[in-house]
Amino acid sequence: MRDPGTSVHEPPTTIPWSHTTRTFAALGHTFRIRTTDTRLGAYLDDVLAGLSAPESVSPETTYSFVTTDSEPWPYALWVNGERIGSSGSGAYILDYLFWHVNRHAIERTPNLLLLHAAGVERDGVCVVLPAAMENGKTTLTAGLMRSGFRYYTDEAVAIDPQDLKVTPYAKPLSIDPGSWGVLADLEPDIDESVRPLVVKQWQVPVTSIAASGLAEPLIPRLIINPQYRAGAVTELRPVRRAEMLVMLMDLTFSFREDPARNMAVLGEVLARCDCYHLVVGDLETACALVSDIVARLSGSTTRSSV
Repeated sequence: MRDPGTSVHEPPTTIPWSHTTRTFAALGHTFRIRTTDTRLGAYLDDVLAGLSAPESVSPETTYSFVTTDSEPWPYALWVNGERIGSSGSGAYILDYLFWHVNRHAIERTPNLLLLHAAGVERDGVCVVLPAAMENGKTTLTAGLMRSGFRYYTDEAVAIDPQDLKVTPYAKPLSIDPGSWGVLADLEPDIDESVRPLVVKQWQVPVTSIAASGLAEPLIPRLIINPQYRAGAVTELRPVRRAEMLVMLMDLTFSFREDPARNMAVLGEVLARCDCYHLVVGDLETACALVSDIVARLSGSTTRSSV
């Protein structure tokens, strides 16, 4: 639904907004989103529901997603009155919105150590899955959640330096087209008017995958570096903590801004963790391997506490 009287280049101060979302909290980034399309606004409320903030929280950032009949740029994104992007593609602007939220969640949470990693939990065992882009973190996370794991995040594992516990960052899982076939059951049910904007990624809310939902803050017990290799034999092998430390340093956001603190936190976390490298050729086999090792760890934890 477009407002033909509005230009994407005009400050969105007089636009009659069709929908304003609830307030969300992406780690240290609190925000809401205004749209000129009611159905797009409802879609955003749905996919970002895992980030819903308490009613007492006021958003520091207001995103304004403008759709008009103004050519050649009928779509635009504004942040607190500043236009940060305009395009002929609504899909591009929507992807840019999700990217901006995630980027600011990382930048506005300096008190936590943030790893480029996914995180899940089952039976009291917190599993961190660090890896560079395009290595299948989100796909593995979705598969593990279908197997009964609970969710921390698929993008940025946030570790509190004080107690070493992982803080949930319940963004929707961002599933790329290459994984749509193996995760076909997770295809979102999207209003036909919004579907043309959702062509690059599925944004899948946590609650649509597993009723168990979010994990509670826990200290990591298992660190597994996944690497997707098409057609490879799926295998899990132990990794020395020193080798994993080098990898985690490279995967820590803004590591150089506080290297002493970050190195100390990584060292304390690793001292409590078993470390593995996981080659993923087949998703079901990979999930079974992770489930088996978590079951062994949770069993030993149970016996040692009796």
